[in-house]
Amino acid sequence: MVSTVLHAQIKDSTSLKKFPHHYFSVNLINCLAIDQAGINYEYYHGRWGIGATVGYKYAGGRNYSRLLISGTTQEGSFEYYDGFFINPQLNFYLSKPKSTKTAKLCYLALKINYKYLYMDSTNWIIYGGTGDRPYYHKGIDKVNILSPYVFFGVKYVARHFFIDFNLGPGWTFVGQSMLVVGDSQYHPSNFNQRPPYKAFRGRDHFSFTLNLNIGGAF
Repeated sequence: MVSTVLHAQIKDSTSLKKFPHHYFSVNLINCLAIDQAGINYEYYHGRWGIGATVGYKYAGGRNYSRLLISGTTQEGSFEYYDGFFINPQLNFYLSKPKSTKTAKLCYLALKINYKYLYMDSTNWIIYGGTGDRPYYHKGIDKVNILSPYVFFGVKYVARHFFIDFNLGPGWTFVGQSMLVVGDSQYHPSNFNQRPPYKAFRGRDHFSFTLNLNIGGAF
């Protein structure tokens, strides 16, 4: 009996060692809907996985994408901003692989999304947000967006190919530093040129993350 148990433990340990530990993927939702291009890497071992996504946010100009960028459609024309993002992530796996060929792995995760966005609109008017009333401005914007999330995910692995789907709640903090050279309230036709001044807008709100990653495992 003891010999059988030890044999099973050795077999499981050997299978785990042969199971892929390195995962590279792209997030299809980011690429197709949020005008972001990046690559995700995760190192997986036993019950834990640690990794990060890094990439570039380009100015796609699609209005709906600001909802996915900052969790709201009311604060800034972020679809016209360029920048970069980095998202470190820690996974705790609720199951272990039973085969070196295929596996379904469920996990809980903590992720922090960070985006830095930049816009130089000194030569044209952009939508700035609502606040107490709609307003528009010209200037230079530097935006920091920080969003911690706790979520549940499922990873399907088939040899060297995998699909990873996860979703969960979080909170988003947005800090927007502006050098304003002109502004307008209610409508851009009422634009007022004025001496440059600095302004800062900070806000936070509930948000939600949804990710679909496809990639290779080695």
